[in-house]
Amino acid sequence: MRLGATRLSRAGLMMVGMALTLSLAACGGAASSPHTQTNTPKPPTPTAVLIPHLNWRQITTPIDLSHGGVSMEVSPVNGRNAWICGAGSHGQVPIYRSQDAGATWVQISTLALPASQPFGGCSVIPDQNAANGVAVWFPMSDPNNPGPPTRAIEYYSADGGANWATLPQNWWINQVATSGGVTYALVNDLGHQSDVNVFASADHLTTWRSINPQAQETAQNPPVLWIAPSASDALLFVNSVNQLYHSTDGGSHWTLMTAQSGQSPTAQLAVWRGTSASWLICGGPPNPGATQTLCSSDLGKTWTARPAAVGTSCSPVGLTSDGALYDVCLAANAYGSPEPYALMRLPLGASAWTAVGLAPDKYITVTQSGQVWCSAGDGSATYVLDQLP
Repeated sequence: MRLGATRLSRAGLMMVGMALTLSLAACGGAASSPHTQTNTPKPPTPTAVLIPHLNWRQITTPIDLSHGGVSMEVSPVNGRNAWICGAGSHGQVPIYRSQDAGATWVQISTLALPASQPFGGCSVIPDQNAANGVAVWFPMSDPNNPGPPTRAIEYYSADGGANWATLPQNWWINQVATSGGVTYALVNDLGHQSDVNVFASADHLTTWRSINPQAQETAQNPPVLWIAPSASDALLFVNSVNQLYHSTDGGSHWTLMTAQSGQSPTAQLAVWRGTSASWLICGGPPNPGATQTLCSSDLGKTWTARPAAVGTSCSPVGLTSDGALYDVCLAANAYGSPEPYALMRLPLGASAWTAVGLAPDKYITVTQSGQVWCSAGDGSATYVLDQLP
């Protein structure tokens, strides 16, 4: 599990120059006094950038997350809710839930799979908008036909995992979002040559209708879907061609949004700003080698460059509803920093980044309710920051 790299995708390096401006004393290193010769002017003293220490809490999980086939994810809207799907035996797969940001875990259910059919692990997909909505799916293999999985078994729960409905589709689920009583899913439809499809359902995906922006299925390296929590407003970004689609009727009709400057940036983050009833979208520039993050508040028609987190060594990891952008950067480890990464924040309209604090790794998820989760790259440790400062 790599929080923030699934999907979250799904990650980052450091602000160039931060190492040069870190205060050695603040990081625990001993500052040395430069030798000054007579009549030789002293060089200007650089301004120290103090990176605060944060109260990261390392949590204990009921399953070793470094093992294969295990999945852990956190609700993006309520960072206290998290789920772990374990590697079961004899067709019985345990599901664990935490409602206190990983302080305690409870096995809330056991999901059944065909005992005679091997599966290659499980994937947990939290709902974008519903704090208790979560899907779990399992790629299944045919023991008589070695090769990539050609089948999947999926479950969906609207009550945090206490009760599950088996989905009748043959899907690999990428994203789920509920809005206005409708649940939307972005999936790889194995029944149609693994094409990527967008579906909508009024009964938690038991029945559904296709709402693709095109008449035919779109075989793309998975797009990204965002649904507004309180309106039938939707965005779909297709990665391979940098196309952004917008819908105001829950996907019944889509409009292709074209940047006035030509090719659109790669949309990586989007947030629905309820105060203005509009989207804020941020991503990377379309030209290779550029590092500045671009953001759009007019559905991708125009893009404005945010102040650069100097250099190529930072990656965006969060965008909150107040318009603040978060990056994770490689910290000045060689200069005495006790932790290797730094979480940086750029408020909407600000001209400079500020350091939120040091972080133990770069796989970070910033949730809308203020909790921040961080996972070691090998799954050996998970940390929680209980509230953004």
